Amino acid sequence: MVAVVFSVAEGTEASRDWLNAQLRTSEEMYAPLGVHFRMTEWRTLPTSAANIQNRSERDALAPLCVPQAINVLVTSQLRDVDASEEMYRMGVTWIGRGKMYIILSTAARGSTLAHEIGHYFGLHHTKVKNNLMSYDRDGGPVFLDAEQSKTVTQNARAMALTKQLLPWSWALPQSGPLSP
Repeated sequence: MVAVVFSVAEGTEASRDWLNAQLRTSEEMYAPLGVHFRMTEWRTLPTSAANIQNRSERDALAPLCVPQAINVLVTSQLRDVDASEEMYRMGVTWIGRGKMYIILSTAARGSTLAHEIGHYFGLHHTKVKNNLMSYDRDGGPVFLDAEQSKTVTQNARAMALTKQLLPWSWALPQSGPLSP
């Protein structure tokens, strides 16, 4: 199992139930590949992290990340830094200051975390309808294709071998309790 640390900005409307639902969807997508997740820690971020407007603010989250875990930093708003100023994102996998982490907006759909974990494990967007890595959905079952599954499996193993990610049973919380 892969350790997942949730860090939620103060004032953000993100309940443990909502985040657990995001994690359950991720588990449903990746469990058939032998990749499992467990929330090992819940942290609080300062109120200043509730509204992420630019690249510098995204980068400023890097020092708040726990090593050897997938860090999910939850914010109320996440401005799209690649589009017009009026656009917002539901989530993004970001590399800031040499660290990779996921920023998740409370506007995220149920599969957004699973989609971002796909990016974390090296998957790119596709235009195939209902694919987890596509924006095009029609209500059908969400899936990963065989090549994507292979990429996730290989990259998850490589991250474990290089100790970029440690199984949750080895990961010690830096602060805060384990989730029930």
